[in-house]
Amino acid sequence: MELRQLQYFLAIAECENMTQAAKMIHISQPSLSANLRDLEQELGFQLFNRMGKRLELNDSGRYYAKRVQEALGILEEAQKTACDNAHVRDRIVNCAVEIPVGHAGELLRTFYDLYPDILVRMGYPDSSTFSQQVIDIKLFGSPLKLEEDNTILLGKEQYVAILPSNHPLANEEHFKLAMLRDEQFILTNPSDLRNTVTEMCHEAGFEPNIVAETQLYSEALSLVESGIGCTIGTTFTWLGHHHFNIAVKVCEDVQRYRYLYANLNSDIETTDATKTFIDFLKSYSKEITQSYENT
Repeated sequence: MELRQLQYFLAIAECENMTQAAKMIHISQPSLSANLRDLEQELGFQLFNRMGKRLELNDSGRYYAKRVQEALGILEEAQKTACDNAHVRDRIVNCAVEIPVGHAGELLRTFYDLYPDILVRMGYPDSSTFSQQVIDIKLFGSPLKLEEDNTILLGKEQYVAILPSNHPLANEEHFKLAMLRDEQFILTNPSDLRNTVTEMCHEAGFEPNIVAETQLYSEALSLVESGIGCTIGTTFTWLGHHHFNIAVKVCEDVQRYRYLYANLNSDIETTDATKTFIDFLKSYSKEITQSYENT
């Protein structure tokens, strides 16, 4: 059974005349008659009482016509809803983040200035609310350079030392991490980033004197700003265009980098909005990380 057959059937039921129905839907009368015969044969019962040229729905035909109208109405509504959703999806990017994005507000403001018609939603993958959305891309970091399907390199960020702005080493031209061996440190809770920071300190020849731990990078930067101690963070995901009163120093003796990636959802077609956001992230990341490398 085809959708076209059902539409033809309803046209006949409305006109109660084969010739008029054929004219209304712009097909030949023989073709319309053949379609009705095929439909009745497939159903196994007659739909009309035939009284000369007039066709009148019988009891089975009236019931069937009512249900067909309901079904076609549901299909039409589904098509409209799907079309509306497709248009909405064309201007929304659902972005799951496994890494912090330094001053996401600044990043998104810059993006919205360029592309005011695209809405970017950011959330953590394990968020109960956000996980119910169709995720377009996932942002993550790795110390390794990856070559995987549906994974796009956005940029590379450097690990840097972060000091209070009035620290004696804040204006040191040739800064080395080893200079902080006697300083107090603020570190994040155990994580891959925390492990990298500890390894950097060990390579510089000392064990960090940890006086505070925090889960959020913004809290770590705030504690550094207050003068409690120093920390090590990353140029893009931690700092971005930061607004803290701190000093950022590239370490000449110990250097580490982290690659930033966007993983595309392979179960859906990548929208133009998602492609636009990825291109923006590449440019934005490059601008920020280069600005710290040149300090």
